[in-house]
Amino acid sequence: MENDLIKVLPGSQQIDMFLKKHGRTGSRVLSFLGFHRAFIQAISSEIGRELLKDLMSLMDNRLDLIINMEAGDNEKAEYRAYLKLFNIWAGRIQKYNQFIDKINKET
Repeated sequence: MENDLIKVLPGSQQIDMFLKKHGRTGSRVLSFLGFHRAFIQAISSEIGRELLKDLMSLMDNRLDLIINMEAGDNEKAEYRAYLKLFNIWAGRIQKYNQFIDKINKET
């Protein structure tokens, strides 16, 4: 799983070149990627993909209502709750995967 993430993430030379080319905007992009690292790692596992796919389906339904201005207070509250769960689950899945990787390396 960690190897999959390494394949996706750029090396330090690529990061330096990216920052030189894009400056402040590049810095914001890298900050965004760092903030969402837990999600990236979570979707690298089969169980993580399934759990997050289910939750994203619920979020998508509520977001459609919000965008179309058809959502009431309950739907908006549900969306916020789903989003919070999404972030919590992504973090927990990441920790689980790290624990599994550690066990596999030690055995």
